[in-house]
This record gives sequence, C-alpha cells and structure tokens, in this order.
Amino acid sequence: MKKFKGKVGEIRTDNKFGAFKVIKDLGNINNMHKIIIQFLDKNMFNFYTEIEVSITNAIYSNIFDPYKATINNNTACRGLARVYENGKNTKEFNIWSNMIKNHDINEIDYRWRCLEYFCKDLPYIMNYNYWVYNTSKYSLYRVNSNLFSLNTTIFLDNKYLPILNTKHPSGYRGVSITSANTFQCNVNGDYYGQYKTAEAAANKFNLVAKFRGYPDIVLNNAPKMSILDIERNKTRTVSINGEKLLYRLLDPKKGQENNG
Repeated sequence: MKKFKGKVGEIRTDNKFGAFKVIKDLGNINNMHKIIIQFLDKNMFNFYTEIEVSITNAIYSNIFDPYKATINNNTACRGLARVYENGKNTKEFNIWSNMIKNHDINEIDYRWRCLEYFCKDLPYIMNYNYWVYNTSKYSLYRVNSNLFSLNTTIFLDNKYLPILNTKHPSGYRGVSITSANTFQCNVNGDYYGQYKTAEAAANKFNLVAKFRGYPDIVLNNAPKMSILDIERNKTRTVSINGEKLLYRLLDPKKGQENNG
C-alpha cells in the first residue's frame, strides 16, 4: 500500500474518524505546513466537511470531523466551537449540553444540534445579556412551541419557571378550583381571593403579576376584564396586603392612606 504523504489529490483511508483526501496545499503558515482536507463521507448536515490541518497531523494523527454526529447517541455535533476554556467547560457548552441531554432530539432545531451554530445564535436570543452575566439564574424557555430554535426560545429568569411549568386544571396560571367550585387566585404563594369565574381569577392574577413586574409571558391569555368587573366576581375577600395592592392600583393616593 502506497504511503500517504499529504499531497494534493491523495486519499488517506486509515484515519480513525473517516477517510479524507487532500484538496489544497496552503504552504507554510506561521512556520507550519498547512493543507486543506475533505472528508469523503457526508456529515450530519449532508455536506462534505473541509478543514485546515497541518500536514504532519494529516499524516500521523487521526483527524476528527467536527460536523459528524458523535454526541448524544450520534444525534449532535460540536462543530468548530470551543468546549473548554481555562480547563473548564464553557458556559455556552454547558447550556447547550443540558438542552441536548434533557430533551428529545426532535424538540431541538436541526441547526441547534450543532454547538457551533447554537453559539452563533446565542447573542440573538431574547434576554441573552441577562444570562451571559448570571448564567445560573436564567434558563432557555420555549415560547408557545415544542421546538428549541432562535425564533421560539428566550432566556427566562428561573423564578418564573414553576409558574409556567405547573399544570392548572382551571386552564389559567395561578388559578385553582376550590371545593365550592369557585376559582382561587394565588400569585407566588400569596392569596388574592376567590371568584365566581376562572376568567376573573385569571385577570386578578394578571393584574397582580403586572404590578410585580412579571414578564408578559407569565400572564394568562384570558378575556380582559376591568378592575371593577373583577371585584364584582369576587366571592371571598383577599388578604390585607392584597387589598392594599388593589387600592394602589385603583387610586395611588388611597393606597398611601391605607398603608397604615
């Protein structure tokens, strides 16, 4: 068998990660002889990977195809993205890896199954600037979709996840059905009364959530009601703190008077 020398047109068949051929000689770059190789098998994106390597590595080392699916039971790839930085996994790899491992691969956009492409899209995900400086506080969240993709995913503060991930028999967040068949409103554990209809309780939740600064994604998609109509549907009063909140919403001055 003719020995592989790394010349243009030559094919190396004994590479551990797949046969490749030399398609271009780049000559000496920074005191290193470089060439461009092309793998003979198509990668997970159905094209032939071309990468720049030193001729020494091409001859003596096993060259890895970064776009070949080898991660998560051969469903994802690394691409040219960095995995390690200063001896530790990069934050980009950590959040990507968690997404890949904790969800069915069919729930992840094909582009995002590659770490490199995921990293390219990261800065364009809503709330990225919050996540990048506080990675433990924010998580990827799909908005009205079963798919993780650039168009359907945001970074969301973890404190809102219990509200969003809890299933509510009433059909609305923060609204439970009582034994008396009334609808009780709770916001983050705080009680805000019982109502004749689920829609009134859902509107009460929205009212309080907005006042607390919750993002719109947390709010209920319910027919909008006025504050007066919400209160007309009340069957039981809210807590003292809840009433103070209502006063402030109706009349800031009255709210101040009732703070005593």
